[in-house]
Amino acid sequence: MVGEGRLTAYYSLLPESAQFANAEDLKHAALDFHSVIADILCATATLPLSFPTLLPDLEDLRRSLRNRHAEFVQQLGAMGDAVQMEIRLSQAQPRETQASGTDYLRQKAARAERFQAAAESCRRELDSLAREWRSKDLGEAWKLVARVGRASVEAFRERARGIALPSGINGRVSGPWPAMEFAELAEPCLKL
Repeated sequence: MVGEGRLTAYYSLLPESAQFANAEDLKHAALDFHSVIADILCATATLPLSFPTLLPDLEDLRRSLRNRHAEFVQQLGAMGDAVQMEIRLSQAQPRETQASGTDYLRQKAARAERFQAAAESCRRELDSLAREWRSKDLGEAWKLVARVGRASVEAFRERARGIALPSGINGRVSGPWPAMEFAELAEPCLKL
C-alpha cells in the first residue's frame, strides 16, 4: 500500500514473468482483485481502478494520488458509508422471432413495459433502504443501481429477493460494490 496525504492506495506487484496466458489465469486474478476490494469496502469507501490496471512503476500511482488528491478526498467523503447494490432484470424467455417489423416493435414495447414495471416494483419495495437510484436500459436487460448504507446491505439483499416481478422477468441481486455509479469524477481514477 502507498499513502499520499489522506489517501491510501492498495496495489499488488506482478513479477515481470507474470502473464495472463489463459482465461483461467485471468479469472483467478480477477477474483483475487474483487476479493480484496470487497474486504476493503467492508471498512471504508473506495474508488477502485478497473481490473487489470497495469502501471510501469509506483511513481505513476503516487503522481495520480498527488495530482487529484482533493478530488478523490471529496468523492470519498461524499460516498461516506454508502455502497452500490445492483439488480439485473432480464427476460425469463429468449426473445421471440418476429413475423414483421410491426411485430418486432410491439414486442419491444411490451418488453420495455415489463422491465419498467419490474423496476418500479423494485424501487417501491426497496426505496426505504436506498438513498439514490440509477437505471440503465441494456436492451435485452435492465440494470438498477441503488446507493445503500453499509448497514442496510443484508436487508436490501433479503427484501430484493422477495420482490414479485412481472411474468417473464427474472431478477438477480449483486453487491455490495463500490458506489462508482454515483461518483462524480472529472475523469477515470487513473488515466494511462
